[in-house]
Amino acid sequence: CLTETNVDEQLVNKLKGGDYKTESEPLKKYALCMMMKSELMTKDGKFKKDVALAKVPNPADKPTVEKLIDACLANKGNTPHQTAWNYVKCYHEKDPKHAIFL
Repeated sequence: CLTETNVDEQLVNKLKGGDYKTESEPLKKYALCMMMKSELMTKDGKFKKDVALAKVPNPADKPTVEKLIDACLANKGNTPHQTAWNYVKCYHEKDPKHAIFL
């Protein structure tokens, strides 16, 4: 997704380190691209909760993960990439231990 979105790789590395302070359009598009490649979101910003829950390794964690997903999906953006960004940022803030998306 780096070349597809023309995002600065240093910004992506900051995300991987848990730094979500910097926001840019390419970074938001990168978030959407990664979610699409992970089959978690469609290109129009529709989240696939069933796919996300199927990826949870420990079945006992599913109720907690589902609550996090619902809470983070409540903040939809005006564009699909804004929705993706809001979701990944929210999930990281609420549960950084399990936020391994980016």
